[in-house]
Amino acid sequence: MISRKGATAQRWNVKSFSFMTINEISKIVLDAAFEIHKKLGPGLLESVYETIMEYELIHTYRLKVSRQRGIPVVWKEMKLDLGFRSDLIVEDMVLVEFW
Repeated sequence: MISRKGATAQRWNVKSFSFMTINEISKIVLDAAFEIHKKLGPGLLESVYETIMEYELIHTYRLKVSRQRGIPVVWKEMKLDLGFRSDLIVEDMVLVEFW
């Protein structure tokens, strides 16, 4: 689910039996990123951080994560089936890019 400005997007949280907002999911992603960076530090390959982040979000927080998903880009009447490849998409709401 891609959210439009002003729209309310929520995802059912299995752990707490409640809905999670984009902001709540984003906070979890940021907390995990800070924890990983604090423990590993800078300088590793992007794929290392990406793999560990995917693991943490799935196993620790029980979130749905897709990795390296192709996203189409549409320009006027032209459609590129693979215009962008995301690093991680969390709960079909939060896009995570490493750089």
